[in-house]
Amino acid sequence: MKRTILIITLLINLIFLIGCEKELKRQRTVFSAMNTTISVDFYGGSEEDLKEIIDIYAKYSQISSNFRRHEVDSDSPYYNWTNVYLINEKRGIEAVEVSDELFELIEYSLWLIDDTNGYFNPLMGNAIDIWKEVITAFKKVEISEEVYNETLASLENLTKASELKEKIVLNKDNKSVYLKDKSVLLDLGAVAKGYATNLATNYLIEQGIKYYMIDAGSSNIAIGTHIEKRAYRIGNKDPKKVYQDGLIGVVEKKDTHIVTSGYDEQYATYQEHYYHHIVNPFSYLPNDHFLSVILLGDDASLLDAYSTAVYSMSKEEAEAFLNEKGIGYVLYIKENLEVVSNLSSDIYTIHEKK
Repeated sequence: MKRTILIITLLINLIFLIGCEKELKRQRTVFSAMNTTISVDFYGGSEEDLKEIIDIYAKYSQISSNFRRHEVDSDSPYYNWTNVYLINEKRGIEAVEVSDELFELIEYSLWLIDDTNGYFNPLMGNAIDIWKEVITAFKKVEISEEVYNETLASLENLTKASELKEKIVLNKDNKSVYLKDKSVLLDLGAVAKGYATNLATNYLIEQGIKYYMIDAGSSNIAIGTHIEKRAYRIGNKDPKKVYQDGLIGVVEKKDTHIVTSGYDEQYATYQEHYYHHIVNPFSYLPNDHFLSVILLGDDASLLDAYSTAVYSMSKEEAEAFLNEKGIGYVLYIKENLEVVSNLSSDIYTIHEKK
């Protein structure tokens, strides 16, 4: 009898807990930061927690921007904070004192050069800017032969990426950054959003919030547990539309980060080769081995950088690198439109081709 009462009591408590969790107040918002639309959705916590997440993205939007001096509105507490734009403006002129947050982000970005065997390099902004200009002028169309040759000539005049690290000086005593000359241009665009998303996720976890989803422009997603106590199901878009439902597959997982790199919207072509903004540091040319790279892991900042690095690798190099790092991956190969993954079938389901 006591055992029966105990079981009934446990069941009542379990039902009560499930009911309570379903009644947790939902907090959600959509806002613009870091040149993208960010949506935050979680259960539990408070409006203050929501404001804290928005604040994280506002701060890193300002300090990581290399497009303009002020990335946030004048009433923001971060309006006058030093950012990458100002560091680049002072190239060859003087060192610039920065916040602890920006100094640490730059240190982390420089560490990633060695961690990725040189495939990620935040100092080659000059090469990236050259390709962005071409892509803007010839978006989704064929680059003229004249412009293509002029582009190659401009790239040949740039300092090799392997020599750029000696062009930046970090002073830990006064938290200053100095770029020695204009051959180096700092660009944190391939790591800053993941870095901010990682901080936002860690904040939620520290507050004891476990039902959450952060979608930072679809290319950077952080998920906890679904409010229905199940894993989230995230579809991966097929830019070529050869797989069923317009998706190459579906991720079914919880408590993870999902980062995607691709060029289905930003590219130009030349003799059947796709040229985009993800530039190989060793050649200063964009590779087009992959249509998309999808990575899963515990650290969005690492995944952000790794997805950029992998895009310039061959399929064999990418698989070896990601397996060594213990990162889950889905590689959509351009050559044969096949999908290669190291994820188990219960985590990733590849759709059939049409």
